[in-house]
Amino acid sequence: MPGLSGIFFDEQTVPSLVAAYRRFRQTEFVPTEIAAHARNFGIERFAAEMRQQIDRLLRVRSQHEAFDPRAAAARRPADRLSAVL
Repeated sequence: MPGLSGIFFDEQTVPSLVAAYRRFRQTEFVPTEIAAHARNFGIERFAAEMRQQIDRLLRVRSQHEAFDPRAAAARRPADRLSAVL
C-alpha cells in the first residue's frame, strides 16, 4: 500500500525508480501499521472469504437447479462429489 508499506513507481525506467527511491527515503514507515495491514492477508481471512464465496456459489447453483432440474442431472460425477464436500 503506497505510503503505508511501500512505494510504487509507475514506469519501469531509471528516472521513475530514482523518484520512487527518493520518496521512499522521505517516508516514515510505522511497523505496527504495516503489521496491521498485513493481517488483512492472513490465512484466517483467506479461508473465511473463500468459504463465503463457495457458499454463495452453491446457493446460486441450487437456485438454478430448483428452477431447472435438468441442470442437476447434467452435472458430471466430479461436480456431484464437490457438492457433497
